[in-house]
Amino acid sequence: MAANPQNPALALPTVCSTCAAPLPPGSDRCTRCGTLHGAFRTCPHCHARAEVIPKDGLLFVCAACGKPRVPVEKPIERTGGEARALAEATSARGDWLFGNVAAIGALVPSLLLATTAMILLMTVGFGLGFLLTLGLGGALGAVSLFAFSRAKAAAKRAEEAMRDAFGSVAVDAMRTHGSLSPRQLAEIMGVSESVAEAALARLPTRTDVRVDTVLDDRSAADGQIRYRIAEDQRPAATLDAQSAELAEFDERLRRASAEKQGKP
Repeated sequence: MAANPQNPALALPTVCSTCAAPLPPGSDRCTRCGTLHGAFRTCPHCHARAEVIPKDGLLFVCAACGKPRVPVEKPIERTGGEARALAEATSARGDWLFGNVAAIGALVPSLLLATTAMILLMTVGFGLGFLLTLGLGGALGAVSLFAFSRAKAAAKRAEEAMRDAFGSVAVDAMRTHGSLSPRQLAEIMGVSESVAEAALARLPTRTDVRVDTVLDDRSAADGQIRYRIAEDQRPAATLDAQSAELAEFDERLRRASAEKQGKP
């Protein structure tokens, strides 16, 4: 799965652009100053070439802007197909944060009012003050529960969006390197194998690309199924060129057949 040095998108520099130190062969990370150079590391949000920080499960964020990203450690051609899913994950994370803040903001006074209501009940007794305090506390408690439920739903949306984003990047990796096993994809992304498997599990649900499973000698050797882009998903320009060649061949065959029939 070595990068094609003839492809500018996959080419790696040999010298650090920041401190001019030699870069390790096959690596884009400077061991002296830590600068990252690969174009495949560019954040789709802030466009910085920054580290990707794991948070929880499939959630990874950019070290520069803090927005969701899909980690990639080895060169691949990025199509940016994950942009929409990452935007959805960013929005869902915002809803999750707002929901949690609102829930906590309503829960604290709700508990205080509930405590006050109990004090009123023990000192003054069952009266209007007790009922109003208890009712207001209950209303705020209901708001808190609702906000928590919305935050939970937003977290679920964020996770689903990140699955889509990982699936898009997995497709980019397969377009670049061919058939991949979960272990190979994990190496390309720099994530655990379980995360890579979650990304590949998302591929069958996509409608814009078809993925085939591959069982070959390597699969038998390491016990892992490989995934690849289906052959009918080749670029349109390639398909058009091949269609033109077939049409030209059919025309030559037709003419040869006509000439042969015209001879005595």
